[in-house]
Amino acid sequence: LSITHMGRVGPAIDTNHFPNTVSDFYWSATPFAVPATFPEFEKAWSVLFLTGEDYFDLKTYGNFVRLVRSDP
Repeated sequence: LSITHMGRVGPAIDTNHFPNTVSDFYWSATPFAVPATFPEFEKAWSVLFLTGEDYFDLKTYGNFVRLVRSDP
């Protein structure tokens, strides 16, 4: 969520710094906590760059990936 631009939509990101971003779901590296009774429903957080909102999806979904890192 730290790279979203809440003043923009479709995509909700600064396209000068992140060109070619489509307004779709992108995976986060953060897993979503699922009760141990449902291990078949492994999920992870994702960001919808249409609006900049976060969601959780099944890990079997085919979301996009954006590689980012922060400099120390």
